[in-house]
Amino acid sequence: MRSDRPARASTLQHASPRPVFPIWGWAGLILLAGSWVVAWTRVPALAPLQEHTFTPLWVGYVLVVNAWSQQRTGDCPLRHRAFWLLIPLSAVFWWFFEYLNRFVESWDYHGAEFGSAWDVLLHGTLPFATVLPAVVATQDLLATFPRLTEPFRAAWAPRVPYPRALAAAVLLCSALGLVGLSWAPNFLFPLPWLAPLFLLLAARALVGARSALLEDIARGDWRPAVTFALAAVICGLCWEVWNVYSLAKWTYTIPYVQALHVGEMPLLGFGGYPPFGLECAVVAGLLGVHGRWRFAAREV
Repeated sequence: MRSDRPARASTLQHASPRPVFPIWGWAGLILLAGSWVVAWTRVPALAPLQEHTFTPLWVGYVLVVNAWSQQRTGDCPLRHRAFWLLIPLSAVFWWFFEYLNRFVESWDYHGAEFGSAWDVLLHGTLPFATVLPAVVATQDLLATFPRLTEPFRAAWAPRVPYPRALAAAVLLCSALGLVGLSWAPNFLFPLPWLAPLFLLLAARALVGARSALLEDIARGDWRPAVTFALAAVICGLCWEVWNVYSLAKWTYTIPYVQALHVGEMPLLGFGGYPPFGLECAVVAGLLGVHGRWRFAAREV
């Protein structure tokens, strides 16, 4: 009888090594856990650090999620130049939402001073710089689970008969809605989460710029849209959980929905996270970051 031992030996010799969790992922896990402990305890010796825990919490989170993707697939967003460019873009991105919040006053910060430029950097710009990296890294990890994503690969493909006319109408309505924030903030309070998305998509459509998110949806591929929306919900849950017992925190005042809170956030307020995830997708797409299936910037 012919022996298959050489074939088996060859197969074993060329087998891929078992993926391991990167050491920098373990460092991120330690940073995440340590920052969580500091944020939630009231040990007097740790008091000087407790108003600065948001940034290390999310740096640790981003490292851990990237490391998990790296373990599962051998690749992760952290290995690509475009991902690092998301950091300054994220700070600008969230400062825009802070500007819109001046009109609706949906959230307020407590336990952190914003009296100097240094305070603004430590309590504002640095934490805000983690938002896009966190959402993009979470989306990338979700994209590695085919059972989650495959049902959305070939779904409903919408058809728009007059796309430019629709884009012009959406652009006009969104712009008027944002202008109206100062006149009817209690009525228009959802618009800070909806109007920027519609403005971005409509403006790009009118100038003929390609939008990867819309192109995928037009083909019936809803995987990027679903995973970005879900990534924002997951990050939102983490934001709200870590906010509960932190010294430096935020609280919400949202008209009509001040009930059934998860931490400080009213339950219905979580409805803003899915469109926020799509906004993250569109803004990240400006740098060529379109999700695992269409990650344009492959430079290491």
